[in-house]
Amino acid sequence: MTGQLEPSQLPLCRDDESRKLRPSILTFVAAFLLLIPAADAQTGVVRATIVNGTTGEPGSVETVTLYDLASGMEPVAFVEEVSGSFTLENIDIAGGRPFLLQASSGGVSYNEQIHFAGGPEIETTITVYDVTTESEDIEIRTARYLIRREHDQLRIDKLFVVENTSEPKRTVYHPEGAFRFALPPGSEEYSVSASSASGMPVPQTASPLADGSGYAAETALKPGITDIAISYVEDYSTTSYHLQEQAFYQLPELMVLVAPADVEVAGEGWESLGPEPQGRFSVFRLSNVEPGNAFELELSGGSEHAQELVSSSSSDGSGGSSQMNVTTLPDPLRPQLWILVLLMGAALAYGLLASLIPTDQKQSDKVSRERGKH
Repeated sequence: MTGQLEPSQLPLCRDDESRKLRPSILTFVAAFLLLIPAADAQTGVVRATIVNGTTGEPGSVETVTLYDLASGMEPVAFVEEVSGSFTLENIDIAGGRPFLLQASSGGVSYNEQIHFAGGPEIETTITVYDVTTESEDIEIRTARYLIRREHDQLRIDKLFVVENTSEPKRTVYHPEGAFRFALPPGSEEYSVSASSASGMPVPQTASPLADGSGYAAETALKPGITDIAISYVEDYSTTSYHLQEQAFYQLPELMVLVAPADVEVAGEGWESLGPEPQGRFSVFRLSNVEPGNAFELELSGGSEHAQELVSSSSSDGSGGSSQMNVTTLPDPLRPQLWILVLLMGAALAYGLLASLIPTDQKQSDKVSRERGKH
């Protein structure tokens, strides 16, 4: 037929055409992806300003380190001798991992958690302070002891809420230890941690005092509130334990929580507030303890094991509580030290203390008020 094309001259059908083009398209896409800076969407930038909180002027630091918390405190960025401001670039932020920004000034570390949830660029301010070894502006706002029986052992956790009220604001720091505390003679396994405005408990180093009266933690007490937690274990195989300590600071109030609630507790000068509403622990309070004064408690008996003091859904160390975001750091003695902070933080509220007052005492107070009206 005139004008009919030979088979070799026919245009390729769509399938044949796809087969020929597919290798070329794949090659083009692969080459294109290689040309795209893959890190653009996965890297972050931190821009920070340094302020001296004592003078109000621009501050300076010896070192700045950015740690990747998701990989076990691995340092990912580092700068030295910084004044006024600095920038950290090309930070791998894939997966939304959390970071810790740590600046060192005068031998003191200032920490700040960094999250890139709002975008790849973060602007922040690091406030550092002049350092003093004087501690006259250090006050203990409150002290809480949690004593729990675990079969033939007592697990003892102490929480001190410490306030630095210095004006102008300064950080109290001494290489030999700025915070003193008591431990039973011969204690070897114990842990100490401190947390401030960052909310992250950081393990602390402690050493015995030269006179043998106690221990000192190398904690830098920054302006404002610092929570210091001490944890250790004591023998209870004889189902009796004598707690005897000397106060290093003025304590407006010392509250001891004992679990289980059926452990018998005796001690001169202590006020019994009764068991808490759910009956998990009993509470005892000692008021206005002067520095240098000794106080004692005698514990005996009780059920063999204290029940869980927080629900299992919030005790996995993941910070899953709906009311607080908790970051857990490795601790050889207490891997879940934040449970203590969670419990004792709640005990600070007046509402809980009011609920601990025995019902008959409440009724008596109510009757007295009613009589006063007539």
